[in-house]
Amino acid sequence: MKKKICILVLLVFSFINTNIVYADSKTVNYKEDLNLNCKAAILIEANTGRVLYEKNSDAKLPLASITKLMTYLVFKEYLEKLNISDSNAIFIKDNNIKVPESASKLGLKKNDTITVKELIDSLLIISANDSAEEIRIIVEKDGTDFIYNMNLKAKELGLTKTQFYNVTGLTEGKENNIYNTSSARDISELAKNIIKKYPEILNTTSKKSVVIKNKVLYNTNGALGKKTGVDGLKTGHTSLAGYCLVATEDLLSKNGNGYPFRLISVVLGSSSDYFRVKDSLDLLNFGEQNFFNNIIVKKDKKFDFENKYYKEKNIQGICKKDLYVLAKKNEIFKINAVMNENLNYNIKKGDIIGKVIITNSKDEVVKENQLYAIKDYKSVFLLKRWYFKIMDYFKINL
Repeated sequence: MKKKICILVLLVFSFINTNIVYADSKTVNYKEDLNLNCKAAILIEANTGRVLYEKNSDAKLPLASITKLMTYLVFKEYLEKLNISDSNAIFIKDNNIKVPESASKLGLKKNDTITVKELIDSLLIISANDSAEEIRIIVEKDGTDFIYNMNLKAKELGLTKTQFYNVTGLTEGKENNIYNTSSARDISELAKNIIKKYPEILNTTSKKSVVIKNKVLYNTNGALGKKTGVDGLKTGHTSLAGYCLVATEDLLSKNGNGYPFRLISVVLGSSSDYFRVKDSLDLLNFGEQNFFNNIIVKKDKKFDFENKYYKEKNIQGICKKDLYVLAKKNEIFKINAVMNENLNYNIKKGDIIGKVIITNSKDEVVKENQLYAIKDYKSVFLLKRWYFKIMDYFKINL
């Protein structure tokens, strides 16, 4: 028979006392309206994907060079598949790459040699359009349609508002009517997946500058250095798209409890570089001030279940690791400890006996983990067990 233990937990800030977490008096007031300048924005926590703030997050808008995040992802998967390292040298056989004079570029020329890492660094740091086109050429030498793969990857990730026509994000067509589109929500999902799969991207995007071919390339991300912990991710700008920025901040050290906590903000369609940076920092500050990773269940906390099928009437289980959730102040969570229906005849220490389920005020499951027996438990005699089963059957069915 399934047993359940329910505990209500009021999550307010940082100090945990058995079942209640009390508020810190220095907590900043929760503020829903940030008065952002941009057309669309979203703030998510990277590990859970939880949306912390949004503004027109599903609006389909021009992407500009935010496109290059997908260019990066498709290229990295290609390199991984063929086991090509970042130190591999690329020889530029021709100079057919056409990039508008005013567009950002590295300045690749025929007979140049450049490493894979340098291509990636220039793609991400100065948004080099010729590097993006060279990446496409490299991949398409194997008969692969790079743009097709970008759209295929978008579909795999569930990016329903995203459509790519090129690898750069530049506006094309005689009437400037061909351009890549996406939504703030889609881009946050893309960024989340990239950071999870290829966290090394942050080693590049956190740099304020790099030197390639004796040129100093300065990062276009104005949020770097303006807030401790900001280490990426990508800028974009065209006259059609406005000023765009995907920013990310590592709050692991600030959170103070050793649990992963990373914010990702997406800002699309700001009116200037100043405002895309300001909007991004406002979003990141909002997330840092109002949301926290908090321990809900410590790994040594014991959960007791009454069970007459064993000689000891109480069976105890524990989690093997701390359970934490991302929460805002005054958020209420419910902890349900549920025992499995079909347990072993004799339970051994370390056997899985149930699970802990954490739900929010909407009864949505936000986290769960297995419970393990803290010691051996021997069954009652077989005849007594069958007697209990028969009695339970009649209780349920009569």
